Amino acid sequence: MVLVDQSGLIRSCNRSTERIFGSSAGALIGDRIDVLLPGEPGPPSACFGREVEGRRSDGSAVPLELSVADWHDGEQRFFTCILRDATHRRQAEEALRAARDEAEAARAEAERANLTKSKFLAAASHDLRQPVQSLLLFSAGLSERLRGHPAAVLVANMNEALDALRQLLDGLLDISRLDAGVVRPRPSEFPIGPLIERLGAEYALRARAKGLELKLVACDAWVRSDPALLERILRNLIENALRYTPGGRVLVGCRQRRGGLSIQVVDTGIGIPEGELEAVFDEFHQVNTQSPGTRGQGLGLGLATVRRLCRLLGHATGVRSEPGRGSVFTVEVPLAPRRAPAPAPAPARVEEPPPAHRGLIVVVDDEQAVLDGMCMLLEGWGYDVLAARSCEEAAGLVQGGAVRPDAVLADYRLQGEGSGADVIRRVRNLCGDQVPGIVLTGDTAPERAAEARCAGFSLLHKPVAPNDLRRVLARVCEPPGAAVRP
Repeated sequence: MVLVDQSGLIRSCNRSTERIFGSSAGALIGDRIDVLLPGEPGPPSACFGREVEGRRSDGSAVPLELSVADWHDGEQRFFTCILRDATHRRQAEEALRAARDEAEAARAEAERANLTKSKFLAAASHDLRQPVQSLLLFSAGLSERLRGHPAAVLVANMNEALDALRQLLDGLLDISRLDAGVVRPRPSEFPIGPLIERLGAEYALRARAKGLELKLVACDAWVRSDPALLERILRNLIENALRYTPGGRVLVGCRQRRGGLSIQVVDTGIGIPEGELEAVFDEFHQVNTQSPGTRGQGLGLGLATVRRLCRLLGHATGVRSEPGRGSVFTVEVPLAPRRAPAPAPAPARVEEPPPAHRGLIVVVDDEQAVLDGMCMLLEGWGYDVLAARSCEEAAGLVQGGAVRPDAVLADYRLQGEGSGADVIRRVRNLCGDQVPGIVLTGDTAPERAAEARCAGFSLLHKPVAPNDLRRVLARVCEPPGAAVRP
């Protein structure tokens, strides 16, 4: 404590002042206050808890906390200065700041590492999917050749394991793309009905195989969203419902409410305990159940992908459930003005293939293992196949239009010039615009789906399940009423 008069001279001080500054009270009295506080040439102004820098008798600096009160004795004005040594507090603050900076640097480094990992997985998507695609094709082709053979059961088990691997890979790569920030929504206005109908037709066989009823409720509403990303959301919800519904049915429908459209996937499955309703949207979380056929399926990434995609699109999500009774998953999508349906194009005249074969398919892939597996599988289904590894080879196979294929099946990413989409365009230029095209790709970017819609060809994501490929081929290149082998 230091008493200063209105001239800035020290009139008295206590022993703590001597300890802090290293000078005796006798030596300080009569000196100006700037001997102790170089920044205060005159009497300090009234304050409370202001930080200042003091100077000890040996010339070293000391951090101080200064509080000043002024008062009068009738004739003179005095200032009582209370000085607290802030050395330990300053050191603690600096240590805390250093620890905070270190933690922030560690967090930033962890985020950079995680982003690098995610970008690597997103970029390597095609290369990771290719070997799984080869296995699926060879396994399916082997199944065709072992019909009725005692080893067919082993191949069927292998097919189930490969299909599980395909679903795991899809989930991991979807999450990685979202983490990497490479998914950019492209919203547009479109009718929701055709999307739901297409998904219903695609999953109908899988539902029947489990003994489930898959029911769709017709909807003529238009919505505003990214059609490719919304399709991915609904796929994950339907697959999740089929996976966790041992018996009963799965229903997909829509309800209009408060200017939006609520798309719902309802199941009669195992349900979710109340305490896990939010946790089911976390990565790697699976509902703890002992129901047969529901454990060990997937990594628990489907609903995590749903939540992230909905946040990216600005769509609200929700779930209601009752254990043992089923669940209702909801996605809220903005409504768009309904438009008049576009006139249906005139049906193209397609010559029926000879009864001896289902059709001629041009298959293009620059990886020999995938190409061989695809050819073996298609030939086992009764198709004639022309195989090529590039756009130029495919053009040579159709002999300038002399040979007209019933469909072109091409990998999107090809070495050299041209993509799978370019292959389809080239064959159409040579043989006619009505040649159906199917592109296989490991790239799940919305741009690929948008390109497919604009060009009028089908898009399948690798690794594609053989049954999904068979249904698409039956739809695009076989005559109406043609029988499809189970």
